[in-house]
Amino acid sequence: MEALRQYIVSVVAGACICAIVLGLFPESKARTLLKMLCGMILALTVLHPVTKVDFGDLPFWEDGLSEQASQTAAIGEAYMDTMRRQIIKEKTAAYIHDKAEALGVSVTVEVGLDTEGIPVQVRLTGPYSPYHRAMLSEYICSTLGISKENQVWIS
Repeated sequence: MEALRQYIVSVVAGACICAIVLGLFPESKARTLLKMLCGMILALTVLHPVTKVDFGDLPFWEDGLSEQASQTAAIGEAYMDTMRRQIIKEKTAAYIHDKAEALGVSVTVEVGLDTEGIPVQVRLTGPYSPYHRAMLSEYICSTLGISKENQVWIS
């Protein structure tokens, strides 16, 4: 804490001295040169603590970052995979639901995915006629590639 106090005092003192010196000189070429000199002195005062930093300690600080970055990336990838799977389920269910409504049938749709995130199973619940079931089943099979054996119909 003492070191921080000394740093702040030295920066403020340097700024005050530069302001006083610049206030003593009227506008001229010499004052322009003096402004540049004061700027360099203030820059050196501000940057002086950097010269005392031991950069040899930085690799130890960095050691855990790589592992943390890998863990965070893995968590992010798992989250994105979960979200991608959820979106595929929702979009596929909405697609089937819209087709069912176009046929005049109101059903609830649940979609099952394989390990790759491809729709492979569907469960439809609601009132439907054998005709509507046959039409919708054929549509699901031909457009989505979900075989009739992987379609569960509950009325």
